Amino acid sequence: MDEILTQIKKLGEFEIKNVSMIALISDTSREVVFYCDYNNCRVQSNSLVEEYGINSAIIEDFYDSVTDIIRNSKDFKSGLMNIVKVSGETIEVTYEDKNCRSYKIIKEWSSSSK
Repeated sequence: MDEILTQIKKLGEFEIKNVSMIALISDTSREVVFYCDYNNCRVQSNSLVEEYGINSAIIEDFYDSVTDIIRNSKDFKSGLMNIVKVSGETIEVTYEDKNCRSYKIIKEWSSSSK
């Protein structure tokens, strides 16, 4: 899953830096969120498009790439929610029941990643 780090580094081309990311990926669903430094502010990924005018295709392409990397990884577990957290160069992979409460997981992660 080191390929995720490569995708994060590519965001630097758009002045998106210091990315902390969480991805919740199952066989049929995905939720990818990250916080980053942009324009001297700590910003959530969706705000880059809504408030800062970053082209939505850049963020969507990143989400698609991360999803593909995880689903094609040897660590991907079909039938479960694959939770991948990235902070700096550290990648942590955990698993939950696919019907887990993704909102709660992201909310807990968000409070420590801003």
